[in-house]
Amino acid sequence: MKIVIFIIFAVIYFYIFAIEFIRFSVLPAVDRNIAQVVQKKIDVTPKTQQDCFTQGGEWRKPGPWPMETCMIPYKDGGKTCFAGLQCEARDCLFSSGPSNKAVFATGKCPKYQIYFGCIQKVHFGITDKVICLD
Repeated sequence: MKIVIFIIFAVIYFYIFAIEFIRFSVLPAVDRNIAQVVQKKIDVTPKTQQDCFTQGGEWRKPGPWPMETCMIPYKDGGKTCFAGLQCEARDCLFSSGPSNKAVFATGKCPKYQIYFGCIQKVHFGITDKVICLD
């Protein structure tokens, strides 16, 4: 009887470990690598206000930054996505608020190349861990 209970707990533990490993390691790496191939654009932020306006950006302070910088909006900002490979920014952000649990979800493509606060990325329809950027 003890062996059966041990086997049941071992299977449950392995299942939970495998799901977490896939969620936090495999899916983000695959999503990031595919996004780099699909979205070949390299983000270069203009350094001057004139160059920023020329490229259609906004010159302002993003979030708590002490300096003004150029905020160029992405063309697909706000579009619904399930993985970063669908967004020009190469990130798909969970839009329903941070959750520590693995959630099957869609997200939104970020509007700008700089974003702050607590974010959670979506990789192939599954949320990643919460990251707070200040």
